[in-house]
Amino acid sequence: MRILITNDDGVSAPGIAVLARSVARWIERCPEGETREAIVVAPHENYSGMSSAVGDVFGHPSVHFKRYVIEGAESLPTYSVEAPPALCAILGTIGYFNFRPNMILSGINAGANVGRSVLHSGTIGAIPVSYTHLDVYKRQIYRNVTGFVGGTKSRTTGHRTCVEARTRTR
Repeated sequence: MRILITNDDGVSAPGIAVLARSVARWIERCPEGETREAIVVAPHENYSGMSSAVGDVFGHPSVHFKRYVIEGAESLPTYSVEAPPALCAILGTIGYFNFRPNMILSGINAGANVGRSVLHSGTIGAIPVSYTHLDVYKRQIYRNVTGFVGGTKSRTTGHRTCVEARTRTR
């Protein structure tokens, strides 16, 4: 399994750090013969409320990014991208960082994504635009995730959201 991790709160947000550390531990416990890899591609700053916006791609033909280190998930290549979450997810799925995922995790969100607010959520908005670049057979939205991937619970928020898109294994 090859996982792309993103969010809308920014690469330095506590929620994505919890998710990245959990995935890093899950990768460390990989059984022999199974492939487990992950990459983090997230906005350099908070882009909450951006929905599926990709930004002004004509006015800014290039995308700036830099390497970033998430404490406790140093084994995961992590990129801080000057772009909204949807564009981060697209770049992460098309192989821009020499990595082609077959699953996308977006979150853990600092705010509540409930009701109509899901229409404006960058956490959720990153998924539909990026999974169009994957051969998706399954999409799931998890609300109030407390034990997702490795049993880690975020203490940063009272409400957690994680979005997953998974592709067929080839």
